Order: sequence, then structure tokens, then C-alpha cells
Amino acid sequence: MEIEAEPLESRYRLARIGFLLAALACGLMAFDAAGHTVMMVTDDQALGQLFESEQWLWWASTGVAWFGLLGTLALVGRWPTPYWRERTTILLVLAAVGVVLWAIRHGHRLGLFETEAPWPWFRLQLSLAFRWAWMLILVDLAGRVAEHLGHAEAGRLRQIVRTLILLGIAAWLFLIVGSFGLGFGRPVLLPRRLWAVFLLQWFFFSLTRAVSCFATTLLVLLTARECRAFLHERKQLSSAPDLPPA
Repeated sequence: MEIEAEPLESRYRLARIGFLLAALACGLMAFDAAGHTVMMVTDDQALGQLFESEQWLWWASTGVAWFGLLGTLALVGRWPTPYWRERTTILLVLAAVGVVLWAIRHGHRLGLFETEAPWPWFRLQLSLAFRWAWMLILVDLAGRVAEHLGHAEAGRLRQIVRTLILLGIAAWLFLIVGSFGLGFGRPVLLPRRLWAVFLLQWFFFSLTRAVSCFATTLLVLLTARECRAFLHERKQLSSAPDLPPA
């Protein structure tokens, strides 16, 4: 059965919007991670004041949470295949949990709590866990759509970005092991000779997070561009005059 032109165009238009919003969320994560990475190798006080300020944390986390949720909502239901339905359902759950964690993190600002919620370190790690999973699924979906639309390198790019995300996850898990005491308000107790290793580990996590978020942003933007090109091609075909019979 042929698919009507209008639903087909609507599908790719909404998918493009979803990918663009998701790219905004990933871009904010990349910018935040890059800023913290640069802070570790420079003494720029202005940079530190920006990325460690409550105002930046509020705006950045708000953008990531809500752009991620709205982008995911736009992707849900775009294709009727079981694979797409299952993956976007998981993506939506992950994005919704991200919004819940955002609300808990800023509950005192939103009037939900009188003071900041407890266990900030554990909440941060939980938020990172959901964001890593969200990006992995998003990259898979974006790569498949770009490949479906005929981008020759989409499959290879998807594998590269996925590898970068997995590398970031590995660095994050190693960092959790080394800094687990922070979750209970205890300082990191290490012999002096191991402090350089710990700081290097922290830097590697921050760097891999920035690179993987940035790579995810580029892949998702690429897919949004492919959707736009498809829509433009459809519009050109629909507006072309009928040729007279030969």
C-alpha cells in the first residue's frame, strides 16, 4: 500500500524537528563538558565563574532536560516498525527520568523543597547514567535514518560515535570507583603518588564526555540535514510541471 505524500512529509518534518531539539540538548552537554575540561588545564577565573555558577547550571541543565524530552517526543511514532517503537519508547522513558532528576536537582528553585535535595553526588551519577543511555539510543536511531535516506557514510559514522560514547562510559565508571567516597561526603583518600593518576583519570573522563557529546551532536545534526534535503526534494518533485507525452 502506498503512503500518502502528506503523511510522509509530516513524518520527516517532525523527525527533523526532533533531531534538531535533541542536537540542542547534546550540544549543551558538549559545551558544558568542554568548558570543564578546559578549566582543568587553565587558570582562567572568568571561565571558572561561568561554568561553576548556579546560573549556568540552571540554564544548561534545564536546556538539556527539556530539549531532550521535546526532541524525543517528536521522534516517537514517526515510523511504525517494532524496532522504532521499542527504541523511541525507551528513549522517552530515559528523557522523562532526566526531567524528573532535573526537577529534584532544582527543587528548591521550583518551590518543591525548602532546601537543596540530599545526595547530590549520587543524583549526578544517576543523571549521567540516563544521559549516556539516551545518547546511545539516539545515535543508533539517527544513524539508521541518515543511512535510510542514502547518506553513504552514516553507518560508519554511527559506529564511530557509538565507540566514543562507550569510551566515555568506561572512563566515567572508572572515575566512579575512584571517587565513590564523595557520595558519602568523604574526601578522596589516596597516596600522594596516586593523585596525579586520579586527576588524569578525571581529565580523561571530562575530555571523552566532551568529545562524545560533540560527536553525537554532529551526527544528529547530519540526520536533521538529511531529513531537510529529503523534504526539499519532495517539494521540488511535487511542484514540477507535468511533461507532455513523447
